[in-house]
Amino acid sequence: MKLLEYDLGIVEIVQFGSSVYAPRHARDMDLLVVTGKMKEYSGYLDAVADFDVDVLVFEVGKILGENLLRGVARLVQAPLRGWQVPPRVCKTPG
Repeated sequence: MKLLEYDLGIVEIVQFGSSVYAPRHARDMDLLVVTGKMKEYSGYLDAVADFDVDVLVFEVGKILGENLLRGVARLVQAPLRGWQVPPRVCKTPG
């Protein structure tokens, strides 16, 4: 997978969205990438350029927006890399 070649610090890749709950009707795939240190965002886009994929990238310990986190958690499939879902790597506000 080109994402893993671009960023060796990736700890999670999680598929979410319509490609999980309605794969026959999905127009694209949504991926949440969690990494130790984020690189240039354009590199992540280049890594998936051959596919119809939307990529969200966050660093370990960075706070995800509550609405985004709820949406991903509700529409998540087993992580594609690693064994934990993103909440374990996200700090809670406060």
